[in-house]
Amino acid sequence: MHAVTLQLSDGRVFSCPPVVSGKYLTTLLDKPSLTLGSATPINSDQVLRGFRFVGSDNKLYDLTRYQDVFLASR
Repeated sequence: MHAVTLQLSDGRVFSCPPVVSGKYLTTLLDKPSLTLGSATPINSDQVLRGFRFVGSDNKLYDLTRYQDVFLASR
């Protein structure tokens, strides 16, 4: 399985397995929570943006659908 690369809101870039738990992500990034972001072009001048909250849980997240990670400020 190939790793996915995501852009963090603070400018850093990281790679990790394509499917991980919320606990894995929050521990890896040392944050209590974060938000995954996706951008999908729907025509020549519009983009559909999607967001997904991630907490420190064992729920699995498929990161192949996301390009950005917004870090919690608190």
